[in-house]
Amino acid sequence: MLQSTEFWSAIVGAIVGGAITFLSQWIAFREQRKQLAQELLRANQSLATAVLLKLMRIHSNFIQIMEHIEDCLTAGAQHGIVGEPWQMVLPLASVPDQVAYSPEEMSLLLSLGDFDAFHLTVDLDVRHNSLIEALRMMSAQRLALGEQIAAFVSADLISGSRLGAILTSEQLQRVRPKMIEVNSLIERIHELSKENSDSSKGAINKVSQLFREKLALTYRVELKSAAKSKSQ
Repeated sequence: MLQSTEFWSAIVGAIVGGAITFLSQWIAFREQRKQLAQELLRANQSLATAVLLKLMRIHSNFIQIMEHIEDCLTAGAQHGIVGEPWQMVLPLASVPDQVAYSPEEMSLLLSLGDFDAFHLTVDLDVRHNSLIEALRMMSAQRLALGEQIAAFVSADLISGSRLGAILTSEQLQRVRPKMIEVNSLIERIHELSKENSDSSKGAINKVSQLFREKLALTYRVELKSAAKSKSQ
């Protein structure tokens, strides 16, 4: 009888010990999974923040380029200049740098399952960088045009950044193709910067809302319109 009691006591002890060990391991595993989930969330939040910062840079650059052209045209009109865009729009003093998403950033955005947000965002960096290259080309062509015209006139007709000259028919024929090229670049850059500033604003609003809902980002991105930002 004593041996039977000891036997069952050993069995119960083993079961209880095993249960305690299993419970301890299960709790540790659950804590480990929770910790890994938190680390993954923090990593995704960092990627999400990087995406938003790049989107804001892209949007800001679109606005800057658009406003630069509009400000130059307005200033030209105020100075009584009646003519073509190449006569009023100056090269931008500091051309913005290019912006590129990383594969990890786009993978995160795609994995969140909002395809509208993904499609609004995925090629904005490419459009931005193409516009930057067009801006560099316009600035170079505008400078070359100014130097070409300056070579036809005397130094006393040049005042600061303004140049006044009457070209002969032959001289005009030589520079007219460059004028048309610069005009076309200015008009296209202005059109694209305005169009893409609206697109990038929509992408920021959509993506920031998605990140708040899916990744628990606590901050909200608010964009002011170009007109309001200039008046303040």
